[in-house]
Amino acid sequence: MVLIFDTPKWQVYQGSTHITATRGFVEFMFTNPVAIEFKKWLKYSGIPDETFSVTLNYNPHLGAPGAYIGKLKALHNEDFITRNKMWFDCRGRVSKYICIVNTGRP
Repeated sequence: MVLIFDTPKWQVYQGSTHITATRGFVEFMFTNPVAIEFKKWLKYSGIPDETFSVTLNYNPHLGAPGAYIGKLKALHNEDFITRNKMWFDCRGRVSKYICIVNTGRP
């Protein structure tokens, strides 16, 4: 397998595995050639699940719709707009012991 790059030419970030994303951002993750190659590269890293979406989000020059364009700083739990993980009384569906809540739309 030949990758487009040996190492990313941008800052790699680590963050949460679980995110809230727009449809455009999700489509970008699965269809953009740079995102696809980055995902392949991450297979050989120690923490691909905590790196993929966060890195695409914090590098707006890659063109992901809805990418973070504010000033980066150390993030704390109170900085997240959506951060809710439930392990009981789930009103959505449970996946890997975490409640996945959705809008109810297909």
